[in-house]
Amino acid sequence: MSWRVLIERSTCSATAEEEQEKLLIKFCQEGDQLNNEHDNWLSFFELLKIVAGEN
Repeated sequence: MSWRVLIERSTCSATAEEEQEKLLIKFCQEGDQLNNEHDNWLSFFELLKIVAGEN
C-alpha cells in the first residue's frame, strides 16, 4: 500500500499534511532501526572474519 493511499484513508482529524509528516517520521525511524540492525550484522560478520583469521 502506498503512502498516498494510507494518507487518503486516514480518518484522523489531522490534515493530510500532518498525517504525511507522521508517516514520514515513522518510516524514517523504522529505516534507522533497520540500518542499525544491518550495521550490527556487518560488525558481527567482520568479527567472525577476524576470529577465523580472514582479515
